[in-house]
Amino acid sequence: MKKYFLTVLILVLLLASGLTQSFAQTEERSGKFIIYSGDKESGFEIWSLSESEGKIKLTDRAEFEVMGQIFLVNLTLWLDSAFSALELNMDGKAPGGQYRVETKFVKGKAINKLSGIQDTTIEVPVHKDALILPNGLFFPYTFLVQNYDFQVGGTQQFFAYTVPVEMTIKAEDKGRELVKFEASEVELKKLFVNLGGMVGVYLWSNDAGEVVKLSIPLQGIEAFKEGYKPEVAKAEVDTLKKLYSSEEVTFKSGDLKLAGTVTLPQDGKTKHPAVLIISGSGPQDRDGKTPELKFSVQYKALAHSLSNSGILVLRYDKRGIGKSEGEFETASLSDFVSDVKAGIYYLKSRPDVDETRICPIGHSEGAIIAPIIATQDTSIKAIVLMAGTAKPLDQVILEQQDFVLKKANVPVEMKRQMVDQQKEFFAWVRGEKEWTEEQIKQLGKLANKKKWFLEHLQHDPIKTIKQVKCKVLILQGGKDRQVLEEHAKMLNQALDETKNKNHTLKIFPNLDHLFCKTEGEGDYAEYADTERPLDQEFLNFLADWLKKEL
Repeated sequence: MKKYFLTVLILVLLLASGLTQSFAQTEERSGKFIIYSGDKESGFEIWSLSESEGKIKLTDRAEFEVMGQIFLVNLTLWLDSAFSALELNMDGKAPGGQYRVETKFVKGKAINKLSGIQDTTIEVPVHKDALILPNGLFFPYTFLVQNYDFQVGGTQQFFAYTVPVEMTIKAEDKGRELVKFEASEVELKKLFVNLGGMVGVYLWSNDAGEVVKLSIPLQGIEAFKEGYKPEVAKAEVDTLKKLYSSEEVTFKSGDLKLAGTVTLPQDGKTKHPAVLIISGSGPQDRDGKTPELKFSVQYKALAHSLSNSGILVLRYDKRGIGKSEGEFETASLSDFVSDVKAGIYYLKSRPDVDETRICPIGHSEGAIIAPIIATQDTSIKAIVLMAGTAKPLDQVILEQQDFVLKKANVPVEMKRQMVDQQKEFFAWVRGEKEWTEEQIKQLGKLANKKKWFLEHLQHDPIKTIKQVKCKVLILQGGKDRQVLEEHAKMLNQALDETKNKNHTLKIFPNLDHLFCKTEGEGDYAEYADTERPLDQEFLNFLADWLKKEL
């Protein structure tokens, strides 16, 4: 099977020339990075840089595990005496299978021969000063650090070659930071690197230009130069001012026990309006955190805001995540719908909940589920859709893929191939195309999600929203690049056509998919900034609407 190039893009590499003269030494240099996934050691990287017969040779090897997936990377790169890339060989193992890349750099072009995951030869233009930054390998980020002009500072732009395309990357100076390690504290320079708008990487380097620490929050990866062991993780300290109490709860969904948290306003009232937060896709816990990732969608902050406003909130761990029972990997859309129904039933059973004033709040995939719940339970008074889709999932994925490919500046022919391969996957999900056992094996854990994909492909959000009779609030970030603004407008238009007069559309121009403010264009790379808070205007608007409409 021609496994789609996204697997290669995730793991393969950013190539380059243009190293600083600090590398122009004849003696061999070597080193090691220890790689962590979440807070656990998961692998290593060993590198060596040497000179022979007028050529500079970099060898680099990494082995690590992320979220149950094994990655192996072997790289050999040759550069001339001016540090211009000549030739590259790379092989390894990614979730899609074994792969090999052979690249020769000739007269401003990169000639790539790929085999394994996809067998093809691709020739593309590449800038002479493009940087070498293999993803899956961490030492080469030293090249970026030493090419960044710290005296100038600010945001600086570079070219990077990712097999088999070139992308633009931006590095932003975040100043100096005192970084705590297990046995020391070291003041380091900090850079934020935006890789083509898709991935955000943080780098901490010393004054000698050596990378000491690297973090990719959305992949849950951290790498530390040998000798710098990370500080032991400490429990979170919650210092938020609370006008509510928190209660650990469990409720049954079929034979499964789901676990969550109820935040109950301390306003002296005996019954409260209540909301249930329905999280987006992926293995998220009640707070919006994904196991092994240093990242959160901040459902805890959302609950805090609403309960301080007098609204009881239930949020819970998805099945198979956190303290909830069940298996997440094989769960379908209908399973998640059943879990939400169980949460609604639990809320109605509580004596401190006004069962006539219940509102599911769905984010992303949750905003697909909330209207389904409203069509099946006429007692629901309102629903809130945060970044909800108006199209079946295959169309949404193709929109997201188009954004990624444009950001990566993928050649037209290659883009067509990748889109066709994505459509082949949808055809397999629908049962329109047979795949061999080997093809299915290459999907890895993704194969377990076939039912989840199929139910989403068969679901029409517009058809569902037209059946909703209760109040509806549609919230959308104007810089959302995962679910485009047009989806919110389509949902609103569908409600107009049904003459549902109790619906409101609110678009926040400068918010992204996470309802955080962005000064950029909402690139996925910005998600790496895990310290961005939920937008206060959004929180205030939502709380005011719920207090009025519930």
